[in-house]
Amino acid sequence: MGDEESHDEQGVDLPSLYAEVVDAYRHNSLRAGQARLTQARLELAVPAAAVLMPKVGVDIVEQLPDDLRQSLDEVAKIEKAEYLDWSYVACVSFLVYYTTLFDTFLQDTIEFLLCAHPGAMSDYPVPFGQVVKSAARHEVLNAALKTKVREIGFMSFSERLRWLQKRFGVRVALDDPTREELAKCSEARNVAVHDQGWFEFCFSEDGTVAASQTGCPLHPNKLTWEDASAAKRTFGVVVAELAEAVYSQVLNCELPDSVRGTLEVLRGLDA
Repeated sequence: MGDEESHDEQGVDLPSLYAEVVDAYRHNSLRAGQARLTQARLELAVPAAAVLMPKVGVDIVEQLPDDLRQSLDEVAKIEKAEYLDWSYVACVSFLVYYTTLFDTFLQDTIEFLLCAHPGAMSDYPVPFGQVVKSAARHEVLNAALKTKVREIGFMSFSERLRWLQKRFGVRVALDDPTREELAKCSEARNVAVHDQGWFEFCFSEDGTVAASQTGCPLHPNKLTWEDASAAKRTFGVVVAELAEAVYSQVLNCELPDSVRGTLEVLRGLDA
């Protein structure tokens, strides 16, 4: 793939097009970082306001603007259990969001490369029904493209990186600690999405249904903010390395300056 031009048959600027994919990941990651900062500030402000509000004199409260007074009244009503529930769900949500961003970037990269090099799909079977329904060549290609991208989406992150290396020769330079962290982040996401239950059911010796509690109602699993932070850091590094490999090994061109700056940001992400 390395000897091919970085423009398609119609002259589309593929490096610039892929730069938009990379920048979309940067934008969404930074947005998540801003959201996390807001959430952290609220975690500090809500308990303080809840504690201090009852101690503020009625005469002072009545002097406040109506909107501010009503807002503070609502904060003061938050109970500790509600606060802990909010913090736990926020932690899980951030972890899932960071993982979804990385998952999307992988799929966008795969779809982009298959579009840029449709010959890579020459050995993929297309159902006869789709061929019959298609009125033009590009419709057949799009059908094959969507089917293959969806199929690859069921692979693990590591498997998709290996697929990219096998299909396009994309060798992503990841050290062992980063590969291990990538696997841990993926497992943490799976726990967050699929393991929020409290019970495990089985059959007892006499054939009746038995249940054992696997998690506590407050924290069904042991996910923490560090899991979300580790995902943000690890995914940023992997995206940067993958993007650089795509430019040098598939698009066969120098890394654009704008993308170079974006990759520096991604390698420096920290929650």
